[in-house]
Amino acid sequence: MDHHPDQSILNSSIPLCAEAHKHYGLLQVKKPAEIPSSSFAPIALFELAEAVRSHPVFFLGNETITPVVITGISPANQLMYQPVLHRLYPFSLQKLSDQNAAALVFDPNCQRMVPCTTHTDAIALFSADGQPTEMLQLIINTAVQHYTSQKQAEIFANALKEAGVLSVSQLEYTHSENGQDKTLRFYMLNEKAYRDLPANTVHAWFKKGWLDAASLILMSHAHWYQHLNKSQNQRQA
Repeated sequence: MDHHPDQSILNSSIPLCAEAHKHYGLLQVKKPAEIPSSSFAPIALFELAEAVRSHPVFFLGNETITPVVITGISPANQLMYQPVLHRLYPFSLQKLSDQNAAALVFDPNCQRMVPCTTHTDAIALFSADGQPTEMLQLIINTAVQHYTSQKQAEIFANALKEAGVLSVSQLEYTHSENGQDKTLRFYMLNEKAYRDLPANTVHAWFKKGWLDAASLILMSHAHWYQHLNKSQNQRQA
């Protein structure tokens, strides 16, 4: 699997502001190809219940572990799950450098971002007095929800790592780093190690809702095993 581990699908980004972009609007998506896709994407905790219905959830990272939904493994006769990060395109909430704050940015190369003056079918992002429209406010609220919940997902994932309940999977990806190809593997939740957690940890995680998240992720592993069985049968055919 080749894919860059960047948490954003924006090739480039600039901050959205009323002064510079007050005449901008957003064209509605007419076909799925207008939304960029990837083999995997960071996932927020509130997405888990929806995502695990059709795709496995693994973990990725070195010092910081992040839960990711593996969208590159799609069961037959099911639509590809679209992570919220992709549905937000061309927008994303990004942390400002050296500041404890984030800003809404957008991909200036996205052809759906157009001047309302020349595209009457575009949905305006700002009102005449420079205030966010209902459409933009919905985008902002969704971006903030995802950003916050995804950070909580990282805390959850790193707690799993520290507890020693993650195991290296067979799935890997290769990306270029400083001109050299680098291959990293994904981690899976080890069910046996998870079931052997001490009672005090189980109680603490239950109060945080992490047991529910872990159970959903364990359920999602069935999609991975089905994928392996299907691949093996195709090789033997």
